[in-house]
Amino acid sequence: MAKWGFDLDGTLDHLEIRALANFLYDHGEEVHVLTGFLPGGAYSAEQKVAKLERLGCRYTQIHLCPGESMAEMGQFKAAVLNRLGIWFMVDDDPTFVRQMAYYANSRILMVVK
Repeated sequence: MAKWGFDLDGTLDHLEIRALANFLYDHGEEVHVLTGFLPGGAYSAEQKVAKLERLGCRYTQIHLCPGESMAEMGQFKAAVLNRLGIWFMVDDDPTFVRQMAYYANSRILMVVK
């Protein structure tokens, strides 16, 4: 069984990427949602979970990746990928992608459009 990671904002917003995540989940793969999180920001953890529900995205676990900057959040995402042994990560943010490519052992797939 493979483990997959998907970013939430800007990534799972795309219908076709959500369809991939749901397909993987429905076929027994682990689907983890790793989302950047600014502590004290306007976008709460509850709102992120509500967004996943509204989008109809099925997942194994959500991981809030806090940081005061995009680089810190990207490093946190990389640590989660390594800790869980996630094979593939799909993200749309260039800063997150750079940080994860440098710090994580996972294959990083970038959404460019």
